[in-house]
Amino acid sequence: MTRADADHAGRCLHQVWEELTGRGYAADEPTAFCCMSYVHGLHGMQAMMDPAITGALVAEFIPLPPAGAGPEPAARLVLALLGGEPVGSLSSCPAAEPGMAVNEAAGRMLAAAGLAARAGQFCYSPREVCTEVMVISPAALARGDARISDTGTVLWECRFAAPDRPGGGLTPAQAARAVAAALEDYRAAGPGQDGRPGGTQAR
Repeated sequence: MTRADADHAGRCLHQVWEELTGRGYAADEPTAFCCMSYVHGLHGMQAMMDPAITGALVAEFIPLPPAGAGPEPAARLVLALLGGEPVGSLSSCPAAEPGMAVNEAAGRMLAAAGLAARAGQFCYSPREVCTEVMVISPAALARGDARISDTGTVLWECRFAAPDRPGGGLTPAQAARAVAAALEDYRAAGPGQDGRPGGTQAR
């Protein structure tokens, strides 16, 4: 990633933060010293955003007790991020089979809702190889991809649009709307559920 790409991603992330706070979300302001931004005031969800080394936006959504993880919450979140069929369309999707992994069940629901989902292994470090389900929207490739882990964590990555690739990504306003839509069900904060990290960091 060039310095120009890094500067562009940093400016875009700050605009995402401005959009989210303007919508009533509380989040850490990204700075030149710490680009990572945690979203607070959430119930049952931990969320954070950070620019990837490629200059893309990476947002991680980690389900927390007491809500826990499940295939339908993960699928609803991914639908909001990728702009697939209306979230209500999940009600007609097949239920998870007994013993099926959260990400596999969520992937089947999303495929039934019109998205493309496939399982694969992803290497985050030499010692960390995870089996996840990657989901994209064939009708909206600019919205990037989402990966669902077997614990229901969702990792979303999308590129920011740039002057030389206006159709190759999302504007900060579009990215912020996607994150806000994904977090809408988690806005009501309960005691101690402020979305602060518990040792897990966005990749």
